[in-house]
Amino acid sequence: MLGAGLSGLLMGIRLKKAGIRDFTIYEKADSVGGTWRDNRYPGLTCDVPSRLYCYSFFPHGAWSRFLPPGEEVLRYLRAAADRFGIRAHIKFNTEVVSLRWGNGRWSLRSDRGDEGDFHFVVAATGFLHHPARLGLAGLQSFKGAVVSPSRWPPSIELGGRRVGVVGTGSSGTQIASAVAEQAGQLTVFCRSPQWVFPLPNWELSRLNRGLMGRFPALSKAAHFMYRYLLDALFGKATTHPGWQRALVTALCRAHLRGIRDPLLRQQLTPKDVPMCKRLVFSNEFYRAIQRSNVSVIRRPIDRVYRSGIEAGGVQYRLDVLVLATGFDSHTFMSRIHITGQDGRDLRDVWAGFPLNYRTMAVPGFPNLFMIIGPNSPFGHVSVPSIAETQTAYIMQLIGMFTRGLFTSAGPTEEAAREFQSSLDEAMPRTAWAAGCSSWYRNEAGYINTYPWSGSHFRNLLATVNCQHFTFE
Repeated sequence: MLGAGLSGLLMGIRLKKAGIRDFTIYEKADSVGGTWRDNRYPGLTCDVPSRLYCYSFFPHGAWSRFLPPGEEVLRYLRAAADRFGIRAHIKFNTEVVSLRWGNGRWSLRSDRGDEGDFHFVVAATGFLHHPARLGLAGLQSFKGAVVSPSRWPPSIELGGRRVGVVGTGSSGTQIASAVAEQAGQLTVFCRSPQWVFPLPNWELSRLNRGLMGRFPALSKAAHFMYRYLLDALFGKATTHPGWQRALVTALCRAHLRGIRDPLLRQQLTPKDVPMCKRLVFSNEFYRAIQRSNVSVIRRPIDRVYRSGIEAGGVQYRLDVLVLATGFDSHTFMSRIHITGQDGRDLRDVWAGFPLNYRTMAVPGFPNLFMIIGPNSPFGHVSVPSIAETQTAYIMQLIGMFTRGLFTSAGPTEEAAREFQSSLDEAMPRTAWAAGCSSWYRNEAGYINTYPWSGSHFRNLLATVNCQHFTFE
């Protein structure tokens, strides 16, 4: 396995539950947790209900809020790794740099010189951990502190200082909301405003936590209830025109009208329709940016100079510069040099768009599977739910392998092309196809998400269709 985040840990747990203990997880960092380990910025909060953001078989009763703080998610993942004995299978501080298929196995090499041969490789490398860079002119000349959400120094002091935040996506809005009260002056540089959905984050009562902890069945019931509600509202709103899309749109527009200053409201009004880009979920951001010590700048950034940022010819002095510019969400596992059958290079196969079979496999790369890979429904389905569906599917194939039914299995080119055609046919009716530029689209304009509901996804991956595979 590649990666010890939420998905990699889940795959390890699945294997152990099946009695398979001969596996290794390669993790480039020194601990588990993935994006929840890397991102430690102030205000970090998961935008999925806490009862849903966990493994269905390992409920957690002690969540403190409706939307869990990032530190609680990280503690939960660490607890899962301990509870199911996964740490013993992890090689920390070891990044895989190449994979090569030959003689019915994958040959692996790491940055530390580790080499090994494996029957299967499962890539759980995630998609929100390589920061996107804007290439801001003069950034190296800035004499203050430059930080990013996934590289946040724990010792940095913001109280009374002049803080600039570049970006108003999920990370940028959470950081701005959290530091507005403590910063002496907060300047938010908004390149392209995004729609903000008003999602309150209430504290869960002691009674609630006690009942959920004492009776895990209640927590499991809440898990599946929230999954159903997410499918019924946001799953429908993003993938089909209808009353759900109209309702979400109306709530976003009504929330925006809560900004009292007409000029500020105009500055933060997106040009695109709601849900074309990923929604920001916050009940705090609009309140935070209306504070007297907060300014929103819509002018394009000209350059960074030694004392701050110049935008539209105006200089803004800063002590701390926060680059909340998002992530390279289209990398997946392509930073690893992967060579499949007949010398196929994955980077060449994925030039333009990431051809795949049902989000998890690529023709010409047998026994190689992905969790949260290209076209997974990460725009409207929770990551734990996606990962549980995909790992269950992979385990079906591994079970067939352990019974001696094949030595290698890979999807056919025809099956992958058929899946791609169905994506292309369904995508135009989705909210993501409304014409905006977002992290769902790659540089070639390809929309990299799943145009159907979560229940459709679970049904699609319920059983292995052997006619879609080449077995040896």
